Amino acid sequence: MKYKNYQSGFSIVELMIAVFIGLIILTGLVTVFETTATMNRTQNGLARLQENGRFITLQLKNALDQAGYQYCLSSVGAEEKQIVGIDPLAIEYENLSSKIQPWRVLDNQEVFPGVPAGPFFDPRHFIHGHECGANSCLPDFTSAGTDMSYLIPTIGVGDGDRIAGTDVLTVRYLHGPGKAVSNIVDRAELAVTQTLQYEFYESSNPDAQFPVANTPVLIASCSITEPHVVTTIIAGGTGTATFSSPGSTGVTNRVLTRVFDLNRDMRSITYYVANNVVNDRDTPTLYSVANGTVNALIEGVDRFDILYTVQTATKGNYLVLDAQGVDAMDITSCTAATDDLPNTPGCGWRSVVSIEFHLLLNTIHDSSSNENEAFFYSIDGDQAQSPEDLLSQINHYRLHRREFYSVVATKNWN
Repeated sequence: MKYKNYQSGFSIVELMIAVFIGLIILTGLVTVFETTATMNRTQNGLARLQENGRFITLQLKNALDQAGYQYCLSSVGAEEKQIVGIDPLAIEYENLSSKIQPWRVLDNQEVFPGVPAGPFFDPRHFIHGHECGANSCLPDFTSAGTDMSYLIPTIGVGDGDRIAGTDVLTVRYLHGPGKAVSNIVDRAELAVTQTLQYEFYESSNPDAQFPVANTPVLIASCSITEPHVVTTIIAGGTGTATFSSPGSTGVTNRVLTRVFDLNRDMRSITYYVANNVVNDRDTPTLYSVANGTVNALIEGVDRFDILYTVQTATKGNYLVLDAQGVDAMDITSCTAATDDLPNTPGCGWRSVVSIEFHLLLNTIHDSSSNENEAFFYSIDGDQAQSPEDLLSQINHYRLHRREFYSVVATKNWN
């Protein structure tokens, strides 16, 4: 007996069960994929956040550590008497312990933009800050010591606008070895015009022409009986230069004298945070302006706050202040007052012994599923905050945030 070979498919019930089971598996796979993708975005964002924080902390520490540096600064011992006289050949002394010496300036010329012209360059201009809120900064950008080499952007939300609630800081220091001076030749007794002999290299080296004519230079010595001098080169070449001396007495040879080209060797660096719009996305970025040249340092900076520890005229008394507080210090509280550098408004900057900087960084790209991801920022207390609490009105996106901070001792001490 023969049987017919029948072929049959799945029943509708079997098909529905199979589809149902497939959907369950697919849903699980999608959930696992989304979870994995979210974790990957979060981990990548936090890793980048950590790396950015490490990078910018080191960058700022290295730069702020140089604030106030000048040649042979460490040659003056803590117990040695310090020059306070204005005449290199009629030196006066005062037991003021170690402090940065003022520079004698020729013809009251400006040392660099933002510093008032006068007979002396006040070391208070090595550090100058601005405490900024939602709409303005104190002191304002017309105050003495502000970096005038670049127009700091106004506060706003557009591309290039400065971020509200972020501070501005300027530091200055001498950079590089300069040129060793072998001899300073007096053309006549008490000469005003003298010849400077310094080291030089081969004529093919651009440095061989250092310094050039009409260049403002700093002539510095490791001898405490030689005040730092800002002067102007009349004519320069390879190995010799004629300069105008800072006064009728001229400049005599001293120990380990070097000459620095202020246009090249003096660093004036200002830090601020501004919005950088890329593909319609707001990216708050920390910038530096080095002698007028703008550089983007790090992206994802929601807050930038500076605190200053200031030594007062009362021995052992220190104050922790913001920039507004330092600038507004009572002149009787300022240290290092001399006949050369009388205490005037703003003298508190001369006594800053440390700079404490705080940065609130974000992950730049979305790393959280929550638009109000909480964060902590010690400047505002120990309570958790929301992105809505930030003074800046730019988009805050779905980001994780973390605070980075450090304290740097300065060379601008007394």
